[in-house]
Amino acid sequence: SVIIIGILISIIVRRSRKSVKSLESTTTSGPSGITPVLNREDVRRNNLIKLFGSFQVLNRDGVDITMEFTPKIKSLFLVILLHSTKSKNGITTAELTQIVWPEFSFKSAKNSRGVTMRKLRLILEQLDKVEIEFNRDRWFVQLSNHAYCDYFECIHLLENPQFNNLEYYYRLFHIVEDGQIVKNESYEWMDDIK
Repeated sequence: SVIIIGILISIIVRRSRKSVKSLESTTTSGPSGITPVLNREDVRRNNLIKLFGSFQVLNRDGVDITMEFTPKIKSLFLVILLHSTKSKNGITTAELTQIVWPEFSFKSAKNSRGVTMRKLRLILEQLDKVEIEFNRDRWFVQLSNHAYCDYFECIHLLENPQFNNLEYYYRLFHIVEDGQIVKNESYEWMDDIK
């Protein structure tokens, strides 16, 4: 569905290119409160979690720390992050274990989850206020206003549509233009999300 939305937005943006160019020269923020992303230079260069296209994480200093995410840590992070939008309310421990450690016994999965979670939290300490929270048997990622995740922004825009606002479409297109979520990764559990 994200791909279809991206195609539709691409068509709208191409047809409206003249309008967008006039917006670039005159507008710093939209009347609706959405600040337009007008070019690649406007993209955040720190405290960034990028899921569309290739997975990428930049710390508070703008250093790319993506390579610190081992396959297991990345899988754990992605599962929790993608289940952390308002509409999903996190993921239970049982669901998380079934997805990330399906071949482990309960005890082994618990031990591995604890070790991997600790490593993930240490990596996330390099960003400003990006934390893994656990509340009422549900895991979720909590982002402060200092951190940016393109997936969260996309979900926010889709849940709060502004169909009469060209900036809305341009912003949405800019987020999804790099392609599907973590396009170089293959996770069976992610098929419905992609």
